[in-house]
Amino acid sequence: MSSFFAAADALSSAAVSFAFGTIATAITKEVTGAFVGVDANDAVFFTPQAALTAGIQNGGGRVSATDVVAITLGNLTAGTLTPNTLTMDVTIIKQGAEL
Repeated sequence: MSSFFAAADALSSAAVSFAFGTIATAITKEVTGAFVGVDANDAVFFTPQAALTAGIQNGGGRVSATDVVAITLGNLTAGTLTPNTLTMDVTIIKQGAEL
């Protein structure tokens, strides 16, 4: 788990690198990162800065615990894939925030 940025404001955003390693065939893989100040009801949005490896699908993001964000990718192929390390634009919106 790595610390990326503090989500103390109503809206926090940062470019973050995630290393997923190997993803087995027809399965999803989730990686987590520490985001100080993120709570269970906050919203997580992320966008890869480059194209995903062929056969890899963006699976979503969530707050998995206080101060922890999880990002998921899926392997849609019939073989094991190892996507490149991905830099993603990650945005956290605090619950009840007025933007």
